[in-house]
Amino acid sequence: SVAPAGEEVEEDVALTVFVSESEGVKCSYSSSLSSNYLNMREIAENAYHARLVGLEKGAHHYNVMCEDEYGNMVEDDVTFYVV
Repeated sequence: SVAPAGEEVEEDVALTVFVSESEGVKCSYSSSLSSNYLNMREIAENAYHARLVGLEKGAHHYNVMCEDEYGNMVEDDVTFYVV
């Protein structure tokens, strides 16, 4: 799952991904305006994090991708609103 999904947030956001298995997993994210994915930092077993700062007011859409050491990949997206 990806958070914050559909929520109203301030301009600084903690984009967090929760996975069922973390061994050998790498997660990354990209805004809908870019095809470049940036790595997320593992903050706990089964949780990855990216800090998004200085976001403008309005809707923001991000794509998230996690891949394990065997090449299995899962993608998800999230939209939230900066107020």
